[in-house]
Amino acid sequence: MNRKLLIVESPNKCAKIQSYLGEGWTVAASSGHIRDMPVDEIGVEGPDYWPKYVTGDRSGKTIARLKSLAAGASEIYLATDPDREGEAIAWHLEQVIGKGKPCKRVTFNEITQSAIRKALAAPRSVDKRLFLAQQGRRVLDRLYGYKVSPALGNKLGRRGLSAGRVQSVALRLIVEREEAIRRFTKTLHYGVRLDFASAHSELCDWHARWDSSPLVSEEQPYITDRSIAEAVCAVAANGIVVKDYGEKEQARKAPPPFTTSTLQQAASNKLKMSVDATMKAAQALFEAGLITYHRTDSPNLSEDGIAAIWDYLRSKGMDDYIPEKANTWKAKGDAQEAHEAIRPTDIDCFAPHTGNTAHDALYKMIWRRAVASQMRLARYIVRSAQLQTLNPLAELNHQTALFSASGKRLIFDGWLKAAQGDFTDEGDEEENNPLPVLSPGTTHVPEQAKVLEQETKPPARYSEPGLVKALEREGIGRPSTYAAIITILQKREYVQMVKRFFEPTPLGEAIVGGLRGRFHFLEVAYTKEMEDQLDRIAEGKADYKTVVGHYDGELDGQLATFAGDNSISAFAGADEETHPCPNCGDGRLRRIKGKNGYFWGCSNYKRESEPCLTTLPDNKGKPGEKKAAAPQSSDYPCPSCDSGFLQRRPGRKKGSYWWGCNCYPQCSYTAPDNNGLPGVWGEKKAEGKVQSQAESGGVEQTYTCGACGGQLRQRRGSKGVFWGCSNYPDCKHTEQDKNGKPQFA
Repeated sequence: MNRKLLIVESPNKCAKIQSYLGEGWTVAASSGHIRDMPVDEIGVEGPDYWPKYVTGDRSGKTIARLKSLAAGASEIYLATDPDREGEAIAWHLEQVIGKGKPCKRVTFNEITQSAIRKALAAPRSVDKRLFLAQQGRRVLDRLYGYKVSPALGNKLGRRGLSAGRVQSVALRLIVEREEAIRRFTKTLHYGVRLDFASAHSELCDWHARWDSSPLVSEEQPYITDRSIAEAVCAVAANGIVVKDYGEKEQARKAPPPFTTSTLQQAASNKLKMSVDATMKAAQALFEAGLITYHRTDSPNLSEDGIAAIWDYLRSKGMDDYIPEKANTWKAKGDAQEAHEAIRPTDIDCFAPHTGNTAHDALYKMIWRRAVASQMRLARYIVRSAQLQTLNPLAELNHQTALFSASGKRLIFDGWLKAAQGDFTDEGDEEENNPLPVLSPGTTHVPEQAKVLEQETKPPARYSEPGLVKALEREGIGRPSTYAAIITILQKREYVQMVKRFFEPTPLGEAIVGGLRGRFHFLEVAYTKEMEDQLDRIAEGKADYKTVVGHYDGELDGQLATFAGDNSISAFAGADEETHPCPNCGDGRLRRIKGKNGYFWGCSNYKRESEPCLTTLPDNKGKPGEKKAAAPQSSDYPCPSCDSGFLQRRPGRKKGSYWWGCNCYPQCSYTAPDNNGLPGVWGEKKAEGKVQSQAESGGVEQTYTCGACGGQLRQRRGSKGVFWGCSNYPDCKHTEQDKNGKPQFA
């Protein structure tokens, strides 16, 4: 009975913490939550809104093991993660495991011996306010999900739909961005750029741009008349005079160390890691004792962290890079957690060599950001000049045309020395324009004057980091939940990722269309207000039952109105026939999700006689036009359709090629490449080379996969010959073989 029991969340922490505590301690893991609300029922109701908690088979075994360990322990320490979720797990452990035993709550922000010893020296009770805030979030999620989802499914005529207090708002952001893109009409506008050669050999060329601001307005923000730009360009080509010139010193502060959301954004932008992969990698680094706790919204480091960074800089002879006082940043108004920003636990360790390349890359990025955050400002000399044409222009109401130029030069790198390019602004025109010293009144003749033809761009679709930034800015959800939100939207096929950007599916748009304007929780401001109320519960400023009851009552009223709303049309489905096929005439084009996004395929692709293999690209939810194949001469007529020619095309692997008919998709014939000649799939010469088409005279026929638009290839399995998709394993569609062809052919 003299042993003490320390319970953490993850089993991956146990061995390291056990090595720090030594004899007299047992370290065990809860493996996350030991109880949760039931799946097969809503599990909560008013007026008290206390949820029903159940244990599953796995958690039941965990509880039995922890109870056995607790029975032989003199004290129980609950060391679950230092956030609201961890506080809730600790509360459940105390209720289930710690009955009759003194339980103490301890938290540490890093898995180091000093941090753990410090935490054990200052135990506290489980904070019920934090627990109630977490339970409030869980209960509201349950009420909204379990009440709205079936009602929405009934209206749209689609079972199994999911609506959520946070996920539906995130979906709305994506859908409304897509709607803005569809509404967008591009505007062609014009500018003028002058390029000058530097008079000093040590300086590079510089440029100036026409300042058209005196000619535009809020109603007409662009110069849309090319003749005006051409007139300005022609006059400026003869020379411009310096009207004004100035220099000033500019300082640039380091970015703050990472919070959860900024880590997610930076990892996606710099390392091309998904939000989910970033959180898993950060979890592994935390459990290995390499970084501090990664679920945080604080942008500031602890005093110990700052001191460690400054000691490191001194050890490297970089005293000049240490600021007079610590760099700090103001936390967001809705920041929840008190612990510090993310940093390495050992600043002297730059490369941890975890054995995982992605984990190492993420760690190095965290290291650079943390060290850079506590270094001096970077300093620049900024030069700016205003210039004007020598003569006025009739096109400008007989005024001269103004030009502006600016450039900056780094004079002290400061924090940039540690950043090593990771956090500098890309495409900074001032940094790329080495403006020389200019004297007012001097004339400069450009080497080149050109009219810039530009067009306005539609709003960009959300990328993962862009969506995370928008969610945080609007106060929707919490950074620790963003990975789960994105996963749900993709898994349920409400959105799809196309070239690293989110596009809503027709089903996703139908869901937003059905909910928008009918439920308050789809409003960004309303969702943020709900988050604020949960924060007030955590602070002891709001009552749990009052907050949950208020929102549940409002929801019930909106559900009653929704039930009587007959203006919502049933969802036809993403794969319904919606457009006539332009080739066969009697088929219908339907929108199909393929490996590389959506495309349109004819419903007659399985027709026994003359199947139609027409496919068209997707253009904003409607059939687009097939892009013409790049012109390419070939001496090999297609042996399948007799009207096309074979084209040699690069394969997926570097240096590989294949041959395909230029009449695709009307003809889907392909052949392997055999030393620059069309070959035949599967047939080999005696010396092991694939026979060319010219040598064998054979024809290998392929057919379009109706599931994804790939190609069906003849394959041999344990039960004989069949046809499988070339996009396997992403597409597992197969057809039985019938006389050497897919059964539908």
